[in-house]
Amino acid sequence: MAKNQGNTAPATVETPASAPETFPKTVDEFCAELSVSEKRVELIYAFSQDEKNNGRVKDMAENYRSRFEAFATKPV
Repeated sequence: MAKNQGNTAPATVETPASAPETFPKTVDEFCAELSVSEKRVELIYAFSQDEKNNGRVKDMAENYRSRFEAFATKPV
């Protein structure tokens, strides 16, 4: 004979969060994409080396873009 569980509601199932639309990139991936529109390759290389020397090898493209713009306008 089955036991009567009473009035139990079924467990609710949570829907998974939506997948992110942007993913982190390596500094090399960012610089390769940047070289399509930016023709100052020496500047791109210097930025890439600066990022690697500071340990920033993977980040979001927006963060790389803002740091590149700041790097490009930094006085020498």
